[in-house]
Amino acid sequence: TLEAIQQGQTGYLSPPGAIANMTQHCLHLIDQPEHRRAIGQRGQDFSAQNFDLRQMIAQIEALYEKCYHNSNPS
Repeated sequence: TLEAIQQGQTGYLSPPGAIANMTQHCLHLIDQPEHRRAIGQRGQDFSAQNFDLRQMIAQIEALYEKCYHNSNPS
């Protein structure tokens, strides 16, 4: 499974409750507008490439077909 957030490339993740860590990431993005724009663009590009609705529907349909054929062998 693809991860939606690639740490430092398409966004930042912090552990639950790690307020200081999240604050540090937010301040970094506020202080670095070029990085903020770049990380936003990479996130948008990554999402468009990996989470396209038509692609996801095709993958779900293929999974249903596989499940159906496995449960109803000919």
